[in-house]
Amino acid sequence: MTIKGANLAGTSSTRNRVEDDYYATPFSSTQAILEREFLIGSILEPACGEGHIGKVVKDRYPYYELILTDLGERSDKFHLGMESGIDFLTHDYGRTFDNIITNPPFMLVKEFINRALEIANDKVLMFCKIQLLEGKSRKGFLE
Repeated sequence: MTIKGANLAGTSSTRNRVEDDYYATPFSSTQAILEREFLIGSILEPACGEGHIGKVVKDRYPYYELILTDLGERSDKFHLGMESGIDFLTHDYGRTFDNIITNPPFMLVKEFINRALEIANDKVLMFCKIQLLEGKSRKGFLE
């Protein structure tokens, strides 16, 4: 499956970052992680963009509760009931979720991970650049 009109993670032909650090997650990446990690219960995708992760999750788990939110307003490309204008880092969902899966903006990756760990009951799956593993400032965070 190809995604037309989206910048896929890691495929930018220039060194410049796209606006809002928005890179769509390839369907194959989401499929690959869901083949290895089994999710049970509610699922939140808090940086859903145009719904690329959500589409794969919904196809794999059609009867699970799937909540898709994003701070920005992007097209509801896959008609999954996405809600825009929701800042994952500050929004009070009024509950926890069994699982959180997302591809956060890299500039906010630490904040997204910390917030996800606060409101997830079971699994947190994050698509992140490999550079997350580098640097002295992240050593303590990763430990």
